[in-house]
Amino acid sequence: MTDDGRTKHGHWTKGETESSRILPFSDGVFAIAITLLAMQLDVPIRNIPSESPASLAHRVLLLWPMFESFVISFLVIGLFWVSHHRIFRLIRRYDTTLIWLNITLLLCISFLPFSTELLGTHGGNRFAVMFYAGSVAMTGLVQLALWLYASQGHRLIDLDLDKHTILFFTMRSLTPPAVFSISIPISFISPRLALNLWVLIFVILYLLSRIYHIRGTKLA
Repeated sequence: MTDDGRTKHGHWTKGETESSRILPFSDGVFAIAITLLAMQLDVPIRNIPSESPASLAHRVLLLWPMFESFVISFLVIGLFWVSHHRIFRLIRRYDTTLIWLNITLLLCISFLPFSTELLGTHGGNRFAVMFYAGSVAMTGLVQLALWLYASQGHRLIDLDLDKHTILFFTMRSLTPPAVFSISIPISFISPRLALNLWVLIFVILYLLSRIYHIRGTKLA
């Protein structure tokens, strides 16, 4: 153990001062990103003289693309938060590389509200769909890199963690970037088809969970 609390391999053990700041900071970024999503929903202009209920309802319905993008991103960011939570429950040690990978992940998360607004404002535009899919795919790739770095050779995770659980979290982390990456070329055929394809993420994750549950693997 060195004077600054690290092991001889340069890792901080879980629960020390350096590592105990990572999760609260990360949770704060996730929370702010989700809050910003709701702030992008604009209420129709108020106090229009003699406006009928039907007219107001029509103007609210015109905001449907914004509502749709809000729900999509809320679920996507929530999915990344759940994965982040589960991954860090398995991490036992920290080092500088892991910290910077986590910061890069939070950078990508904090950028998603912009991609969401672009998608909601120009939902039928192919570039908007591609840009959003690319943003989420990049976020997923960073989270995958974080997990691969921590789990390779049991570098930062419990030495007793079985291979099936490691594989499960690898496949789980790979699913979002894979699906969103595949949707990018599909958007050239149909932006709506590409957007609908994103639902497959939740189907695949459910199937992965069922497979590993049947095998009796204990998931964090």
